[in-house]
Amino acid sequence: MARDGAGDVAFEQYLERWHAAEQEHFVLEATAAHVDLMVDGAAENSGEEYERL
Repeated sequence: MARDGAGDVAFEQYLERWHAAEQEHFVLEATAAHVDLMVDGAAENSGEEYERL
């Protein structure tokens, strides 16, 4: 939320609904059972918007 719309109540509600729908999709499609590689693209402690891989 800090990155994508903290303080914007309407957008926050939209993101919460989107996240819930995404989580339901992952469960219904058993996505985790088909994963070979998981990449966390969140940049951490780099001071950059993106992390160079």
